[in-house]
Amino acid sequence: MSELRDLVKLIALVTAIGFLGLGLFHVINSIQYQGDLTVSYTANITFSKVLLLQESYVYHVSTYKYRMLYRFWRAPLTFNRTDFPCIVLKNIGGDKGGVLFAKDYRGRIYVSNPIAFMIVRRLAKRNWLGIVCYRYLKYRWFFNTGNHRLNAFYEVYPPIQTDGRYDHVNLKLADRHVPYTSVKIYIHDPDHSILKIYPHMKEFKFRRIKNGWLIEGRSPVDGLVEVEFVLKHGAVEGFYHHVSDVLHLTESANSMYYFERSLVKPLEMACIALILGFPAIVLLVYSRYGREKQFVVPEFLNYVPNPERKPWEVNVVFAGDAMSGNANAFFSTLLDLYRRGAVDLEPYEDKGFVLKRREMRIKILDRSKFDEKDVYESKVLKFLEKYSENGVFDTKPGNLGIRISVKSDLRKLLVLRNPSISRQFVETKGKKIFYVLNAISFVLAISVILIYGRELELRPVILAVTLVLQSGYCAQTHSQLFGKWKNDFYREKLEWDSFKKFLSDMAMIKKYAPEDVKVWKDWLVYGTALGAGDKVVNAMKSLNIEIPEVRIYSCYHDFVSTYCTSTKSSGGFGAGGGFGGGGAGGV
Repeated sequence: MSELRDLVKLIALVTAIGFLGLGLFHVINSIQYQGDLTVSYTANITFSKVLLLQESYVYHVSTYKYRMLYRFWRAPLTFNRTDFPCIVLKNIGGDKGGVLFAKDYRGRIYVSNPIAFMIVRRLAKRNWLGIVCYRYLKYRWFFNTGNHRLNAFYEVYPPIQTDGRYDHVNLKLADRHVPYTSVKIYIHDPDHSILKIYPHMKEFKFRRIKNGWLIEGRSPVDGLVEVEFVLKHGAVEGFYHHVSDVLHLTESANSMYYFERSLVKPLEMACIALILGFPAIVLLVYSRYGREKQFVVPEFLNYVPNPERKPWEVNVVFAGDAMSGNANAFFSTLLDLYRRGAVDLEPYEDKGFVLKRREMRIKILDRSKFDEKDVYESKVLKFLEKYSENGVFDTKPGNLGIRISVKSDLRKLLVLRNPSISRQFVETKGKKIFYVLNAISFVLAISVILIYGRELELRPVILAVTLVLQSGYCAQTHSQLFGKWKNDFYREKLEWDSFKKFLSDMAMIKKYAPEDVKVWKDWLVYGTALGAGDKVVNAMKSLNIEIPEVRIYSCYHDFVSTYCTSTKSSGGFGAGGGFGGGGAGGV
């Protein structure tokens, strides 16, 4: 029943995505430059040893609801230069009707009037700057309708690609913002360092002026505003990275940006046909490759269905998609090793200057209790040994170099894929069909986006993206839906689902609450593998059952959040790869 329910939901979702895409296909152009908050944006970019950026925002407010008008950066904003790519705020100005503020990447706050400090602390996020209304007006603490100005001046220290002869800088001025009804970007080059300029914007005109260049245009909601440069070597300060043939890489990446639109109608018709026919394709593939034979299992199971299975294996095969695992595979393995006496998990609290974090120390007690024949446990052991001091791995972040290395190795353990294991359980021919369809739709989408994505016309882009979403969602569903379980593994899958359902039901846990602590530990280990560990922890707290694993549970999540935060704005080649990002908005 659960599989049929998933199929019905998928067909409904694919159909809804199709209708939504076709609807947007007709209305998107009329609304992309409208809103109760729009912005006129002006930027002055100067290359003079240091990359200088001066921005001017005129916020056009048409309703009484905005207390803060801001500009945010995706790249680190700071008040002093750092040892990594950053944007240094040197000065900020604006209308007298508001308080100027800035909040850097570390959470440090500047306000021009201390009376607004608490407002900024509560509303502003890191890498924000702008103006905040603090006076009580007719419509409470909201900006009046009309125009409000913000000016900012920065020094930019970007990532720079160089081949020793030419340098490459990609400056992303915005990619997430309210509509920019007017954009003017002045580029000044007093030292004659600029060799090539590649604007990346929805709609623009580019021309030489007396003192440099001018880019004029406009950008819809979350449209890209970016300028890519090829410079003489050593023109500006930044963080250099050596690549081969900067000029060729830049020209190659930008040639697709100006691709001619000779395949417009065929691509449109192909997208529409596939969008309308996709629900039928889903049903046909499931009927041929995904229908399972039926088994009868209890709705709830209060015991571990197969305690011989390793927790990571349960996570990979039975917790969700039978072709991949997640962070719970690592944590459930740690709990299992702790239960077996292979490691000791010691939680503690790190009281820092600003925040308190729950950390833990992982001590290897008995190497022989690791199953080194087990492919995953052996990786866990190598990871712990690699970053241990005197046999103890401390989750507290170390210096930047160690942290990057830990993050890289840990990600391999958290994003677990083991096709050789998964193929023992599931045959996935049906899902491969959607991978092919997704590849075809992706090629169509890329072709359409290259033709239309940076032009005024958005309708074909919406069609292409709709098709990618339909096929991509089908390709990302769990492998079992369009595949078949081998032998009687489908029965075991249903049993694990029933066990997870039991662990997720507080009333059922209380009804069958065991007195043996060992059973609780088993439940927590396999519940964590199935993604229901927090339910087990809450149940134990409710029943006043105290085991060390409960404290360990919260420490682990702080550890993962520290080492698995993604980074953005790499300063790469081509449209959308620039350093900076962000844009204007209001709250």
